[in-house]
Amino acid sequence: PINFFWLIVAIVLPLCASPFVNFLYETNQKLDFPGNLMEMIRNTEKQAEAVTKMFLKMPTVNDLLFNLFLIAVLPAIAEEFFFRGVVQKVFYESFRNVHAVVWITAALFSFIHFQFMGFLPRMFLGVLLGYLFAYSGSIWVPVIAHVFNNGAQVVAAYLFQRGIIDYNIEDNTPAPYYAVVASALVTLALIYIMQKRRYVQPQIVVNETNHQPDRDDLPFV
Repeated sequence: PINFFWLIVAIVLPLCASPFVNFLYETNQKLDFPGNLMEMIRNTEKQAEAVTKMFLKMPTVNDLLFNLFLIAVLPAIAEEFFFRGVVQKVFYESFRNVHAVVWITAALFSFIHFQFMGFLPRMFLGVLLGYLFAYSGSIWVPVIAHVFNNGAQVVAAYLFQRGIIDYNIEDNTPAPYYAVVASALVTLALIYIMQKRRYVQPQIVVNETNHQPDRDDLPFV
């Protein structure tokens, strides 16, 4: 079950991490690769960007609702159940280290999108989603965070097109460095708090002396 604490964290964490994620995006844009690889990557990115812009044209409320389902709800459920609910748990059986598993799964999550100009920010978001799952014990916590992160961008694009807000999600103006540093520190603090409030899964352990089951609390992962 999801309590109020994890519901709030699922919404606040992506929001607080946003300036640092934007910094990672700007850093990613400056990376270069040898030969024709960089040109191939940029061409692929332009095609993906054109498709995204086509979907984000929302003249009606029905278009907004359709995009919220297609871009926010559907990917959140499918990707979180697969990457966090399956891949992350399978990796944990091999590595038995929360941090290694979260980062490896996040790297795979970002790689599978095949949009390498956004690899770093997407991987970091995958890290946040991985910690949300590992420490909350519920797959629905990262699903909610994923829906909120994608859905907020869709809603912002709709409101900008309607002239309700001035913020354009396509504006890649770098955030001030103090905002980036503050974002990183707050994000780390939230992860630390999550670790302290992590879900503990009760497990039955057999007492070898009298063969009676004892209760033992072990962390979820």
